[in-house]
Amino acid sequence: VFWCFAAFMLLIYLGHNALWGLEGRCAEVVREMMLTMDFFHPEINGVAETGRPPLSYWTALPAAILFGADEFTLRLPGVFAGLVLLWATGKIAQKLFDEQTALVSVWVLFSTYGFIFWSRIAAPDIANAAAVACAVMIFLYREENPTFANYLIFYLLLALGTLFKGVPMVGVVLLLILPIAVKSGNVKRYMNIKHIFALLIGTAIVFVPYLFSHVAEGGNVGRVAANSGFEMFWQSQVMRILDARYAGEPVYSYIYHLPRILLPWSAVFIVGAIGFAIRRRELTTEFSAMLAGMGLAFVLFCFSGSRRWYYLLPLVPFCSIVTAAVLCKWAEKMPARDLVVKIMRFCLLITSAIAFVFPVAIPLQGVVLNYHIPAGVFVCCCTAGAISLVIFTFDQEEDNAVANFFGMPHKTASLVVGVAVMFSAAFTAVIPQFTIFRTEKQFLTALKSKLEGIAPENILFYGNDVNGRVLFYLNQVRPVKNSTDLDGFLMDNRSKRVAVITQYGKSEIDGINASLGKLSMYLFETKHPHYSEERLLHEPDDKKKLAAWVFDVPENLSGK
Repeated sequence: VFWCFAAFMLLIYLGHNALWGLEGRCAEVVREMMLTMDFFHPEINGVAETGRPPLSYWTALPAAILFGADEFTLRLPGVFAGLVLLWATGKIAQKLFDEQTALVSVWVLFSTYGFIFWSRIAAPDIANAAAVACAVMIFLYREENPTFANYLIFYLLLALGTLFKGVPMVGVVLLLILPIAVKSGNVKRYMNIKHIFALLIGTAIVFVPYLFSHVAEGGNVGRVAANSGFEMFWQSQVMRILDARYAGEPVYSYIYHLPRILLPWSAVFIVGAIGFAIRRRELTTEFSAMLAGMGLAFVLFCFSGSRRWYYLLPLVPFCSIVTAAVLCKWAEKMPARDLVVKIMRFCLLITSAIAFVFPVAIPLQGVVLNYHIPAGVFVCCCTAGAISLVIFTFDQEEDNAVANFFGMPHKTASLVVGVAVMFSAAFTAVIPQFTIFRTEKQFLTALKSKLEGIAPENILFYGNDVNGRVLFYLNQVRPVKNSTDLDGFLMDNRSKRVAVITQYGKSEIDGINASLGKLSMYLFETKHPHYSEERLLHEPDDKKKLAAWVFDVPENLSGK
């Protein structure tokens, strides 16, 4: 039941939402790889892209080549990695506790904000988390049998994680397993030639893609030459750790980002983490060691040179196991646990009731509500709310049908499954339907038809950087120009039809006006773009939106 539910909820509306944030970079790299057939030198707009290791792009290539590069195919690797992460989390929890706690842990993991959001994104972060969980799982199950094959599997998983996200993944895994290895007294057993040989093989595999990039001929006609494989390794594996540009947020930021990424189970986890820390002498050796490893890994994240809230994803499965232990019989001596669970149950019941009756808001559209909400939103909310409420009707029965059906403890099943239904429905079925209010894709899709007949080199994106999502949706066969030298671009394209695209804001308008002032004639009115992205009622006037001018440059144009 769980696997059917998980697969369905991860795939529903997967390609409905327009590309978001970081997805643009991955999507455009994959599109350009398919365009140039150069799979060893990631590029965006013809310029080498060294921000990520190569495996983060290669996993999206097979489906994109077979079915075309679109939102659905680009996000499929995340779905597969999410399913692997769920499986590995369940196996770890089963090793530490029992099968019932393992089942609760995967339901909890599936319904966390961090998992359900990042498993449906075209980015490598969830794959990195899956590699971390699989490596820890292999260690837990094979630590008493240190054969060459087990060492090799462990280091192959580390190599995969490194090629997804970078070297820091190795540090996270080692810190997670270090207390377990120390407490079990097996550290000396690992000092052998088999271990060293497996380590060398795993390390060599990390360098293989970069070696191919180094020896393969990079760059294509009309494109900027790609960086060497060794430079790619340095930028994607080393500089992301050392470069201050990636610092992002202060050291203490993860203290509030971890509860954020664990929503809606944050309070349960915090109660469990504190309670288990106080009762650590009563815990099993492996679980106590795992908690210590989680603490060490969290400290590593806090003091690392690169900080983003989603970097905490590798800790989410282990936090889910702690949460599951709290919800099951392992936290009976925690008074705060019952209070937190009661509050969660009350919030879930209220939310489910509101979702169920949400269709009563249909007549308010255009009257109280400024927008007409898609009909599917009402259907999904009502359905999810009804399922959750039905589950609650069995909650007080002694012979709990829901608990028996899902294989969970009495009363825990209704809460866990209800949260999973409501939370996953919100992110997988409801929110994607609001993509109609995201105007970027709509604008770029319409603009693409207006650019027919204009060569890519006659298109200028005015600004310091061109967004990967813009390039992906425009789908040009060669790189477009990207510069603030508008007057030079126009002088070079006299008597040709050109397009100028920009993020429309005060700084861009002032820069364009300054460039146009250097020419012998004023070619277009900056205050009135020929094509512009729609500005919705709730959006502030100073929010930058895309705008474009398409026109013929006079042959007699000259500079002043």
